[in-house]
Amino acid sequence: ITKLNDGKIVKVNEGFSKHLGFSKEEVLYKITADLNVWVNLEERSVFINTMKDFGSIENFEIILRKKDGEQITCLLSANKILLDEEEHIVSFVRNISIRKKLEDKLEESERFLSEIIDNNGAMIYAKDLNGKYILVNKKWREALNFSDIDVTEKTDYDIFPKKVADSFREMDLNALNSKNLIEGEETLEMDSQTKHFISIKFPLKDKNGKINGICGISTEITERKKNEEKIKELAKQLEMERDYAQRNSITDSLTGLYNRRYFDESLKKEFYRLKRTKLPLSLIILDIDYFKKYNDTYGHQGGDECLQKISETIKKIVQRSTDYITRYGGEEFALILPETNNNSALKIA
Repeated sequence: ITKLNDGKIVKVNEGFSKHLGFSKEEVLYKITADLNVWVNLEERSVFINTMKDFGSIENFEIILRKKDGEQITCLLSANKILLDEEEHIVSFVRNISIRKKLEDKLEESERFLSEIIDNNGAMIYAKDLNGKYILVNKKWREALNFSDIDVTEKTDYDIFPKKVADSFREMDLNALNSKNLIEGEETLEMDSQTKHFISIKFPLKDKNGKINGICGISTEITERKKNEEKIKELAKQLEMERDYAQRNSITDSLTGLYNRRYFDESLKKEFYRLKRTKLPLSLIILDIDYFKKYNDTYGHQGGDECLQKISETIKKIVQRSTDYITRYGGEEFALILPETNNNSALKIA
């Protein structure tokens, strides 16, 4: 808590000391700028001006400097309040450095996959359930002489002769219906040329495990006869990387529950659905009492096991596939219960 007029700190909690490394005595009645906490002073100016003009700010991403010089990424929310008839700012800062590292890792993984796909020697492409192309790589365009043509949102029937499109679609449907990776030979007869390919195709799944498209990897038999095994390995690698990226972007690694990011997205989605359908929507937020004491007594490993056991217990109670069980943070959990009224939510609680 700081004074609005001069920025002096009048109160901090234990979390402040824990995350920034300053004792309470070191910071009381001092200005954060003097403590060298703000890495970017422009961010501090934006924060102060916003508080003076609007009286509040929410989820303002900033970089702070700890006492030992380490920089951490944080989300800052604040409100203007009156204490002893004097305007103060009460600030809530959450350390999101770990989350930022995960997001950077996910972005790096996506970039890595994109480079593999676009610069690969094989033809790689993806289609939706209706057969419309949503992705083709550079090799696909070069091999089929479509470098200057945009094939996005087009089907094989829009691009190739009907006989060719029929054969491509048949193999696509075999992969989708079997729900497995399949391999086969495809022939392209076009512009007085005949090209033969070995193709492997496998279903693509969304974050909920529902099939929403198909991925194909093709290579000309005459040029790449010895590359079949490499293509299979690439397909498995792409599938594993995709699943890894999707899983880690929405789940908490310790408990296996949905994470805070997925909670935020799901709550927004369900709230808009509530407004549209007028059906009830319930939210349960719970935390573990005395968890710090538990951690102090049994250690962090014991605390982790405690969180895992509680997560399993919640999953046994909340079993509908339409409900969302999330680890909101630390020892906090949040449940989103669509189409659930007060009485039903109270029974679950």
